[in-house]
Amino acid sequence: MLPAGLTVTSGWMCDNGPGETVTPFRAPSGWDGACVAPGAVAPEAFGSFLVAPVTERPCEVVPAPVPRDGALPEGQVAVTCTGGVPDDACPGGKLCMLDVSGVPPGFRRCVVSEREGDHAMCPSGDGAAGRAFSERFTFWRVITDRRSCAPCACAETEPSRCEALVSTYEDDACTDLLDSTVIRQRVCHDADPGSALGSMRAEWRVNVPGSCAPSGGELVGELSLERRTLCCMPEGT
Repeated sequence: MLPAGLTVTSGWMCDNGPGETVTPFRAPSGWDGACVAPGAVAPEAFGSFLVAPVTERPCEVVPAPVPRDGALPEGQVAVTCTGGVPDDACPGGKLCMLDVSGVPPGFRRCVVSEREGDHAMCPSGDGAAGRAFSERFTFWRVITDRRSCAPCACAETEPSRCEALVSTYEDDACTDLLDSTVIRQRVCHDADPGSALGSMRAEWRVNVPGSCAPSGGELVGELSLERRTLCCMPEGT
């Protein structure tokens, strides 16, 4: 970026001590070097001026939302509910099942495996009425999800090289030249006695932006899943 402008003092060698007048002579934001006249500095206030340095934007991460890659896959979701039948509902200590009328729409009678994996075998019937838990489903349950993305970063691989020629003028149209200086770092200049400051302009002599290498963004952490088998009766049974 081109220098942000000048800082003018009434003293010599950019002395801004007590008794000296300090006048900012700033370029507009995003200055492209074209002639600008931020104001007029009279001779009594124009003893010296400090030219701001050229600056470069450092390598930095620019946050942006990450678009979703594709649509979510379609599938079934199982919501299991324990039975609400009292222990003493059946004589003789036998296990009772809710009547079909007690099963909410969309739900089925199922047996859920107690062990992980999809190797559980579904029973052929309940031994009493011949009902078969014949439809087998396998579902995944997320136990822990510690997945995340490594922080994004970028590092400089090639430094920038920047030099600008800054010219100051006594009039407000950049025609009556006072001084021209090649700027890399901030530089102080004494003004010619009796001169005034009215405008300035700048142009690049060397403008070679550096380069940055991105890093990070890798998937880190683990996802722990658990498989469970549901053996269900056909709907409506």
